[in-house]
Amino acid sequence: MLRNSLKRDSLNGSHFTDAELVIVIGGDGTFLKTTHFNHDTPIFGINPSPKTKEGHLLQVGVDFEKQISAILSGRYTTENRARLEATINGKPISEMALNEFYIGSEKPYMLFNYVLRAKGEAEFQRSSGILIGTPSGTTAWLGSAGGKHMLPYEQAFQVIVREPYVGKLNPACSLRKLVLQKHEQVEILCKGEGILVTDSISEEHILKSEDKVVIQLSKPLPYILPNIK
Repeated sequence: MLRNSLKRDSLNGSHFTDAELVIVIGGDGTFLKTTHFNHDTPIFGINPSPKTKEGHLLQVGVDFEKQISAILSGRYTTENRARLEATINGKPISEMALNEFYIGSEKPYMLFNYVLRAKGEAEFQRSSGILIGTPSGTTAWLGSAGGKHMLPYEQAFQVIVREPYVGKLNPACSLRKLVLQKHEQVEILCKGEGILVTDSISEEHILKSEDKVVIQLSKPLPYILPNIK
């Protein structure tokens, strides 16, 4: 039974309490926004305008009756989609990333200074920002920035340094493209002001010099795959 119908801008975490199923009607942005409040409820997406909306994250288009019928009858499986969590100075931010986190200057034409630490190495870098993304994110910004294609169910994530500046203060950028696995994390120690944004749609989390951001895999998203006979 449909319990509640909600607009994207009115969502909050309380709407998902005791929910057994979430159906999203809209584009990828609406789907991503919904996942920021949905911790562990199976989710299904419908793209009402396939000709005008990309809909990489949406499972079906306008011909969705059979899929919905199967789901409501319990005929579906779920695929765990990797998500990321972040802390700023040890304090978790509220939303998990299904696609990516961006960390960098508020103005992308300004260099962001930081120390990146991952896989037992640390490096001072100056760049137009860092993308830390999931396999789902390889169909979005992460992929456009040169990220390696990954299967959607892989439990791993990538780090992409955008347009690193190499000069006499930092003559190399060896930690530019990384793939990290479960139980690994990446740490960014800010050496100037910046922002952290989740999936390109969240609020801007303000970062100050010496703030430390730590990112790792989080609770996966149960992504519905209907069983259609």
